[in-house]
Amino acid sequence: MFNNLMKLKDLLKHVIDVRSKFNSAVKIAVVGGDPFGEFFRKGAEAGSVDLIDRRDLFAADLSEVDLVVQVLRPGESLGSEDKVALEKAPDVLVVVDMRQSVDLGQPVERALWALPRDLMDKAHVIVSDDDLNALLRKIAARFEDRKISLASALPVFRPLVAGEIIVNTSLQNGGIATISVIPGADMPVLTANQLKMVLELMAVYGEEPTLSRLKEVLAVVGGGFIFRTVARELLDFLPGPGWIVKGGMAIGGTIVVGKAAQAYFEQGKGDSLESLGPGGEVAPEGGEAGPLH
Repeated sequence: MFNNLMKLKDLLKHVIDVRSKFNSAVKIAVVGGDPFGEFFRKGAEAGSVDLIDRRDLFAADLSEVDLVVQVLRPGESLGSEDKVALEKAPDVLVVVDMRQSVDLGQPVERALWALPRDLMDKAHVIVSDDDLNALLRKIAARFEDRKISLASALPVFRPLVAGEIIVNTSLQNGGIATISVIPGADMPVLTANQLKMVLELMAVYGEEPTLSRLKEVLAVVGGGFIFRTVARELLDFLPGPGWIVKGGMAIGGTIVVGKAAQAYFEQGKGDSLESLGPGGEVAPEGGEAGPLH
């Protein structure tokens, strides 16, 4: 199958590239917010999330940490020693949790008032649970081309990163199908992109990407792909704007394959995003949020 759809050496090259991202270490330190630390730590690889007490921040070694998440409560501010310690970190994100604030009249202004000027642009204020998803997106953006490594190490990021991979690959395939003028010429490229997408999803969900594993996954999720691809290519022979429909089918077909692969990797792994409730509550699997003890 691989020999007909794309050059084996190109696929092997992508396997090596994705595997390097899969094996790349990621480390986040959470300061002053144990519930947030447990939120990120759930199912995470050992050593990928450090919980640091505010009192121990000055003595902590932050040189090997990719990102420090400094959690502040309403009325809290950073002391001079805190600021000195945070300057040693490669990157800092300040999270101000306002969900338990008694006075919500001016939550954002009051939360940011005591922050140093150079950290104001790095602050994320949480007023409602919806802001948690925005927090995950903001953190993932800090890792740019290391998002696969981030999601592989910290499962809480997996749905977000997987969704981005599926959307980006689908839009790319849609564009390729739309501009293709030779019937069937884009099939190898579209299929190659889908194979790469599945490999990346494999790594995102903590499985080492290999060709043998790819074959197993495709046997489960790729059964209807060839039929959809052939049906789409027949549009080249129809009069009218078939290229528009073909591009849409390429997008839809890629989304179907991506979502099927995502569901396959998620099955039985418990990697769905769960809400961190106000005051340090993490929703247990299959139930409502409960306090950490």
